Amino acid sequence: MSLNRLLRGDALSAKQLATDALEIAREIEFPMFEGAALSNLGNAERVAGNVDAGIRHLEEGLALRKTLLASTDLLDDYCDLAVGYLQAGREADAVTTVDTFLRIAPASTA
Repeated sequence: MSLNRLLRGDALSAKQLATDALEIAREIEFPMFEGAALSNLGNAERVAGNVDAGIRHLEEGLALRKTLLASTDLLDDYCDLAVGYLQAGREADAVTTVDTFLRIAPASTA
């Protein structure tokens, strides 16, 4: 639901929904859901203009999801994080993140 709101241009509502989802995920101790909620929260924050908090949540979500998913399932996470780094003026981090994406991407079509 958070992503739906974000794609419809309502970053503040998306942030609230992602925050609620993160709280529930932690309450029920469901790390897959927690990782997704962190990613959604990070994107909502980033779009709402709180880029630094967004990056922190995107990084936290990616770190958690790396322990649960194949690297080819993380391509969207790397893209989101690279955009956040660019928004924050962290070009070197964005390039490193895109390089990681490009190393992983060919395996996603195998």
